[in-house]
Amino acid sequence: MTHFFISYKSDDFGFAEHLEDYIKRAGFAVWMDSDRLKAGQHWSPRIDEAISDALALIVVMTPEAKVSEYVTYEWTLALEKGIKVIPVMLRSTELHPRLKEIHYLDFTSGWRMEILMDALRESTQSYTSQLKASIKSVVEAGNKVGINRYFATNACFRHTIIHSLSEMKSQLTSVAEHPKYFVPASQYAQYLISLQRELHPLVKAIALVDQQEHFWQQEPGREIMRTARRESSRVFVFTTPEQFDENFETLLNYAAHYNVYAMSYETLARRFWPYTKDFSIIEADGGKILARYDDTMAVHFLRLCRSSHQTGG
Repeated sequence: MTHFFISYKSDDFGFAEHLEDYIKRAGFAVWMDSDRLKAGQHWSPRIDEAISDALALIVVMTPEAKVSEYVTYEWTLALEKGIKVIPVMLRSTELHPRLKEIHYLDFTSGWRMEILMDALRESTQSYTSQLKASIKSVVEAGNKVGINRYFATNACFRHTIIHSLSEMKSQLTSVAEHPKYFVPASQYAQYLISLQRELHPLVKAIALVDQQEHFWQQEPGREIMRTARRESSRVFVFTTPEQFDENFETLLNYAAHYNVYAMSYETLARRFWPYTKDFSIIEADGGKILARYDDTMAVHFLRLCRSSHQTGG
């Protein structure tokens, strides 16, 4: 990944060229297809390659760009490849539903270049750099543990820590072959809160109250409510009318922050069998994971996986 890709409609070439010049002067490489100005120009495979190698794709949005097959193809391809898309609203237009899920930069009342530059700088801090920094911090913490007297003298304490690190290593090794990751089910709320704070994802979920998920009336549930996107949706499933009545005020509070629905477990089992367990579809920046409880393991875990056929629409 070596450059930023600018996607634009030929009508907006002047602005796109200005963007290209500004970004280059800031020290970044830019890829822009100037050939599209030529009438009858055929699609070039080099565009696909340039998108695949991009740090991020900047799409200049206007009414003309919205209906452009070329522009739509480019930002769609970027999302499919996991490339970050940065919409720049040059002239007001209704965004495609998939772009609505992404925070756009509003240039309709002025060219806010510094905000764009902040977004580009953020994109240069790649996921590999974040991974390396996290691994470094774990190593540093491990070195401190190694000189701790309790670690040195308490065999049970030492074995537990070493075993947990071995489990983490096994999981990371398996991720390369199977895109799934397990976390303790009891930590689901904390992971979701972290995702909502950092990535502002769209969440669609089913929550079986007081079965796997019993935290909705507690502080973790309230923090999920406060950090949720307004467009997110959650179906709360209750086993008895009394359970629904008991949680009614909680549902009203949540409904003020995102889309909330209620259903009986009997209805869920009758109409949607075999999908009768808690799960969440969490989507941000073109990436999507399915989080569901895994009952095949001795210890209760939450399985996180990236799979288009599993997550659906």
